Amino acid sequence: MQGHRFTTAAARVLTDAREKAWTLTHETVRPDHLLFGLARSKDRTLLQVWAHLGIDRAEIGRAALADLPAGNPESDDTHPPYSSFSKRVIEYAMREASALNDDTVEPTHILLGVMQLGDDTVAHVLRKRAVTADRVRTTFGDLRGGSLPLTTVLAAVIEQDDRYLVCQRPAHKRHGTLWEFPGGKLEPGETHFEAARRELAEELDVRVLAVGSALFSITDPGSEFLIEFVPTTIEGNPKCLEHIEVRWLPLPDLSSLELAPSDRRFVEFLRSART
Repeated sequence: MQGHRFTTAAARVLTDAREKAWTLTHETVRPDHLLFGLARSKDRTLLQVWAHLGIDRAEIGRAALADLPAGNPESDDTHPPYSSFSKRVIEYAMREASALNDDTVEPTHILLGVMQLGDDTVAHVLRKRAVTADRVRTTFGDLRGGSLPLTTVLAAVIEQDDRYLVCQRPAHKRHGTLWEFPGGKLEPGETHFEAARRELAEELDVRVLAVGSALFSITDPGSEFLIEFVPTTIEGNPKCLEHIEVRWLPLPDLSSLELAPSDRRFVEFLRSART
């Protein structure tokens, strides 16, 4: 097991887990905290694994912490140690990496490590949602081998004055007349910022000033698209150049629209995050 190093994203999972344990005044870092860190991870491969398995990361993050006992308010340890179960998860993760001839441990290896635990641990949160080690391994391997080709689609989450910009798709396109967050497919080698700048200029005649990290990722049912919902800051007044209609709506009103399937899942995610 010697010689493994953790990728930056995997190390971030461990850091987030430890910070959550400290915030909750828990005396050790448990697998529950590790699963919380995995749910927060922005690692692209892990995001694709979650998306292919149809898993809502925000829901997993909440469920991971739901059964934890109360913390110790008197604990002042800002660097709690790993519990024996968490050490076991890390050991399992390194074994998973070795089995795949990987020199580095990625977040998905850590997820597989969590999956090696019994049903009396936080692993039951995943199994309850039909996430098994075999399914994760298969999806992970297919993604790495290129047998699950995905086209990334950027959905721009544009919020101003507590209202979101949504657009009604043209009738002749996939999900015609349904409402969506604007955006489009990334061209080969394009960044989120470059894709947002190009697509929103074409669709809405606005200038993109900045984009953030993806808030939510999901595979579009029945397609090869991986949709990433990305906070986007724009300049200018949106014009309806390609859509049937554009609207600025507060979050509660979005649920009343006939949304495209993935956009509806994202709105549900937003609503759950605000409650």
